[in-house]
Formats: sequence, C-alpha cells, structure tokens
Amino acid sequence: FGRDILSGFLQKNGLSLMIRGHSALKQGYKWWFGKDLLSLFSTPEYCGYHNKGAFAILREDEINIHTFGPSTYSEQYSLLSNLNELPQW
Repeated sequence: FGRDILSGFLQKNGLSLMIRGHSALKQGYKWWFGKDLLSLFSTPEYCGYHNKGAFAILREDEINIHTFGPSTYSEQYSLLSNLNELPQW
C-alpha cells in the first residue's frame, strides 16, 4: 500500500478514511498518511508480542480509539486446563 494509491482509492470512492485490521501493533493501533488510514489490531499479547489491543468507535465526525491489555488469566476458564480429562485415541 502507499499514500498515492490510498488517496486515489479514497477520492474515487468518496471516502475520507480507510480502517483496516492487519498485523500486531505495539499500541494496538497506528495512523498512516496523516489520518487517512487507521490500522487496528484487537488481540492484546499476540503470540508474546506484548502489544495492546484496540478498537474504534465511530460517530459523525469523531473517532474514539480505545486500547486494552490482556484479561486476567484464570486456569478455571481455560479450554486447555482439562485436556488430560478428554478422550484420547
């Protein structure tokens, strides 16, 4: 992707912003090309990367970005905590 390609796409389609989800970002989000492109990544602590997750709330002329860390891990709620109790073949 590039600034010129994005600008042309936005203009051709009557858009002012593109939002994409693609790869892990340290802060959970990143603005590109001024504020024409917003990358969001909603998975905190992705594969040990120590990143935040993020989501955006869009209103008329306002974008609010919220970031968050991982939830508190509880063995009790883990799907993997009882693997030894599952049938094995």
